[in-house]
Amino acid sequence: MEGGHHWDRWFLNNQTRIIATRNRKRFFESGRVDYEALQTRAGIQPPLGRVLEIGAGVGRMSLWIAQDAAQLVCLDHSPQILRHCENLFSDHKHVSTVLGSAEALECFPTGSFDFVFSWCVFQHIPDRAEIERYVYETVRLLSPTGIALHQFRLGGFRILLHQLAADFIRIPTRMPKFHRHWRGLRFDMPEIERLAHEVVVGRTWDIFVDRPHAYLIIGQLT
Repeated sequence: MEGGHHWDRWFLNNQTRIIATRNRKRFFESGRVDYEALQTRAGIQPPLGRVLEIGAGVGRMSLWIAQDAAQLVCLDHSPQILRHCENLFSDHKHVSTVLGSAEALECFPTGSFDFVFSWCVFQHIPDRAEIERYVYETVRLLSPTGIALHQFRLGGFRILLHQLAADFIRIPTRMPKFHRHWRGLRFDMPEIERLAHEVVVGRTWDIFVDRPHAYLIIGQLT
């Protein structure tokens, strides 16, 4: 839970400027755009059934996903941020929140979800073991016909320049741009492939690259 306290402070200082916009409407509109990209990358379309969102934040993408899901569980390890998400869905009985990281997923039985995903999340986690645990729990929690997608930030010189440009835009904010929980990890393709081989057992999987990101897509039982 250490990282959650950092995000509490950063969010209280910056609010929607975490993604480099002061405009609340634009902030949530970016969630709609990312949700559409998520559907394309994962090859899914509504209705979505039972959905688990890892790293839901204040509900930037959840707001749109909730319209298509029979059940939506929003996981985040920041109490302050998750409180905003709870307020956003206070009148939505089919949306619930869970505070915690990968270990918090142990409370759900095997096969609980039809769709599991993380988006702009792993790039802020500095611990590879934690990321592996998220993928492991994803495989366990998927229903027999379930689909999962995890987004990874790739490494490389061009991607470093992209990150520096994004940090330049955020200069007016008080984001700690060199903090390990903000910088997180970068992966190369062999690392993602090795993770999939080791952790995604008994399921089909594929990797789609669209720099600066790669997407690990986990499919049905083999």
